[in-house]
Amino acid sequence: MNVIGALSNGTSRLPDFIAVGPPRTGTTWLYRVLTGHVGLPFGIKETQFFVWNYDLGLEWYLSYFRNAPNNLPLGEIAPTYFDHPEARERITALIPGCRIIISLRDPVDRIYSQYKTWCNAGLLDDEPFDYKKHRSQLGASTSYAFNVKAWRETFGKDNVLVVLYDDLRADPQAYLDSVCSFIGIAPSRSAKLAMGQ
Repeated sequence: MNVIGALSNGTSRLPDFIAVGPPRTGTTWLYRVLTGHVGLPFGIKETQFFVWNYDLGLEWYLSYFRNAPNNLPLGEIAPTYFDHPEARERITALIPGCRIIISLRDPVDRIYSQYKTWCNAGLLDDEPFDYKKHRSQLGASTSYAFNVKAWRETFGKDNVLVVLYDDLRADPQAYLDSVCSFIGIAPSRSAKLAMGQ
């Protein structure tokens, strides 16, 4: 377990693993199936700490883990970290042995899924999908090889698990079993429930 000196709020544990995305690659599903089996940030799915909220300080970040069970690994599901070099640098500075989970999906399918989500949320005009245009707006997907290599170079190949969205759709339980093994917890049998089956 990643432990630091106790802070003023009594929290002293940092995440043992972080799923870094990118978005629309099954990270919400992973969050649902791991809830109750690992310690996750309390009251929030994504802290955005290592990208946008780093200036709020370590105590702010760790406050989200203050109620995590001591007997479970801590983790965070943070799909926006994938293509941010500062996230890699900040995580390795604070948690050099952190285990990293990267989930990948066909880039066009991923961008189209994010496009539909953002249109539904009113973040994009509801205009026809144009891969070239929306690729630059929705980011992350076109740099899989570069980013996977960077995460592996930073944390070591053995500390980075790459999983595929197609495998999640084909066999959710086998997908979940590989994640559970990687983060060191007993296999969970909640994969089919989380898929709505």
